[in-house]
Amino acid sequence: MSTPLFINIKVDSGASANFHEINHHLPHQSTSSTNPSVSVIVPNGQIMTSNTTTNLPIPTLPPSATLSHGFPKLASGSLLSVGQICDHNCTAFFTDKSVKMYNTSDITVNQHKEPIIAGTRNAPSQPLYNIRLPITQESKPHAINILSPQSANATHLPHLNDRIAFYHATLFSPVISTWIKSINAGRLDSFPELTAK
Repeated sequence: MSTPLFINIKVDSGASANFHEINHHLPHQSTSSTNPSVSVIVPNGQIMTSNTTTNLPIPTLPPSATLSHGFPKLASGSLLSVGQICDHNCTAFFTDKSVKMYNTSDITVNQHKEPIIAGTRNAPSQPLYNIRLPITQESKPHAINILSPQSANATHLPHLNDRIAFYHATLFSPVISTWIKSINAGRLDSFPELTAK
């Protein structure tokens, strides 16, 4: 059997690190005290622990940018962390059909107008990008059509406990104090009817 020419990896702006399935044809190093494993919480509340590491084949980046943690199976496939790459002096551009990453020193960005959305990120304590959208007087709540594909059916769960459990699991089951601080800071306003209460 011949070695494949490519490794398929999904680019993930929410991944805290690079994660790969160990079935890729890459040189793996078993985890140890000098090469520690990482544990991740998945949406169903279970914890998975990596058992290998490798460096992804991106020769223009340093090993710390390409370090990837191996798992036997990942539901969404192998993940390339945008944050981990961008933390190494890189810039990512996303469009509706593509993503491109550059060494920041190799590009010039000319803005013609102010951005329509701007946010911040503070790695590693805040691995996801955060934006704050103002609520104006003209903003009116709109009815959610349960049959429309964009409505989340979790907002229609009949019992409040089920909805809370679903929201908690989708956030990788944070400790309650962290969850409440995030809610009170307005970072979870996109979750319908979610309050610290």
